[in-house]
Amino acid sequence: FSPDREPHPAVAEVKFLQQPVVFEPMEPYLNSTHLRITVSGTKERCHASVRFNMTSRYSFRDLSHLTWSWSITGNRAESPIRRGTFELSSAEQEQEVTIELDKVLSRLIQLEKSRPIGGNSYFLNLRGRLKAGESWADAGHLLVSQQ
Repeated sequence: FSPDREPHPAVAEVKFLQQPVVFEPMEPYLNSTHLRITVSGTKERCHASVRFNMTSRYSFRDLSHLTWSWSITGNRAESPIRRGTFELSSAEQEQEVTIELDKVLSRLIQLEKSRPIGGNSYFLNLRGRLKAGESWADAGHLLVSQQ
């Protein structure tokens, strides 16, 4: 921090490295930067999901004090395209997380058809926020953030 208490850019990196939960994709990446989304079914009834391994870094606390959400954003949109919530078991240190993307996939297909411009990128953001206030932060404080 600077003398006038302005945070340096490295503070965001420190926060990310010290966050209490880590998400890693279960399926291998398509390449070094693209996440693999599992799609099954027919054209009329498509099912899409992405799966993660979640690891809690807590030694003496479970995850029941956090609420979890996801959002899909694009490089050409200011607001999220779709958002939702998901649940984690509070007792397990490691667990599998599956985020259903059925409605998201149909929305992305609509966007691609309506604006057929190449180079679109979409980002899945995972967030964990405090359910209730703690002595060190208010309710809703962002504790886990991963893209």
